Amino acid sequence: MLENTTNGATVEVAEPQTQTQADSTSEVAEKSAESVASSQQSAEENAKFADRRRKQELEQTRGQLAAANKRLADYQALENSLKASGFNGTAAEIADQIAASARGVSVETIREERLSQQQQADIRSERDMYKAELNKMLISADIEKIKAKYPDIEVLEDLPDGFVDIMATGKIKDPVLAYEMLMPKKDTPVSTGSVKGKETIEKEFFTRDEVKNMSRSEIKKNYEKIIASQKKW
Repeated sequence: MLENTTNGATVEVAEPQTQTQADSTSEVAEKSAESVASSQQSAEENAKFADRRRKQELEQTRGQLAAANKRLADYQALENSLKASGFNGTAAEIADQIAASARGVSVETIREERLSQQQQADIRSERDMYKAELNKMLISADIEKIKAKYPDIEVLEDLPDGFVDIMATGKIKDPVLAYEMLMPKKDTPVSTGSVKGKETIEKEFFTRDEVKNMSRSEIKKNYEKIIASQKKW
């Protein structure tokens, strides 16, 4: 800032900008303009994207509505046709009347059969639901027992393939044993002794450690003997 004295009065006069200052001011203005333009462009892109999404959702809704209207029209046409043929009532009642006519029995007989079948289906569904819940509880209990000895076991997916199948047979009650039976077989040193003249004797009893070291094929081959051996452990 410069001072200019005129007739005893001091007047402040702004200093002229240097070229460097002018360039810096111009650069800041350009960046500010770019920022504003970028913000406006981003807002416009978001608005366009939202508009396209709304249009797609609207088209999807229209398609679903058109399909529903067509099904309703088909149903009404069928209902009118059946009523013209002497059938009346709800869809289930009309179905009973058609079945009764085709089989030559009373509508009440058909209705009782339908209700009985529906009741049985409901009972089976409820039973399957309880059975599934019970299996989950049993497996959870098995996992807790196994986890006490093998802390790495947390969930069903941590158990080896075949565990659930073995426990489902009911022949093995101990989940830890079932788990150990399916564990990968540990490598055992090969005997260097002479086998000349040695006869192969098929075992009838296996210890717990022997079962642990069996492969899956060996467990499958000796399954019944393993079950019998378990009673003596």
